[in-house]
Amino acid sequence: MVHANTLDILNFWKSLLHSESLEIIQKIEHESYWIYYHTSSDQVKTAALDIKSDIDLNDEYSIYKNLVGYEGILGDWKEQSRSDFDFEEQEAERDAAIDEYLKCINSDNLNVWLDRVQNYLVTNSRDLATFPKLYSFIEAITRNYPDQVLTHFNATEKLDSAAVSVLRGLWKSIDNDCFEKQTCQWIDDNKHLYSIMKSFLFLMKYH
Repeated sequence: MVHANTLDILNFWKSLLHSESLEIIQKIEHESYWIYYHTSSDQVKTAALDIKSDIDLNDEYSIYKNLVGYEGILGDWKEQSRSDFDFEEQEAERDAAIDEYLKCINSDNLNVWLDRVQNYLVTNSRDLATFPKLYSFIEAITRNYPDQVLTHFNATEKLDSAAVSVLRGLWKSIDNDCFEKQTCQWIDDNKHLYSIMKSFLFLMKYH
């Protein structure tokens, strides 16, 4: 009965993969992996792996998993379930993938990537520190394209939760005058004060 009910659940989850948000897909992947890990039923394992196969075809989710992925399952499930699995190597592969994303970004597709990270930032979490790779990615984009990102940042509130990363990227960009001028303007307007304070604490620590 337990195996039958588990199969029903897995089949239901599988039916959601093409209609639900990336955040829900991540949760489905997470729970399906742990069912795969704990079950003694070959039939249940197969059903869980069918979910993995479908998820692996979702290119957008692959990007999401590398940049957010705090509950995502990277790599081969059978390999990851081994007690001697090398998680450091897995993280290195994830970082390499993120570096490739950065190389692919240019002035023509920058807004596509900014829209993408904005959507990723709405992932529900009580602790935004669970997204260090996403924040580092936003900082890197800002450092490479300070004027465009600043324009985008000022035009919408959707990047506000990543304001510290934007500020760090602006500071590290070539145009530090732009950083100083914009920061003074925000202070005068009583905007982003907490993020500015956090950024200054960072700068005092590393500069």
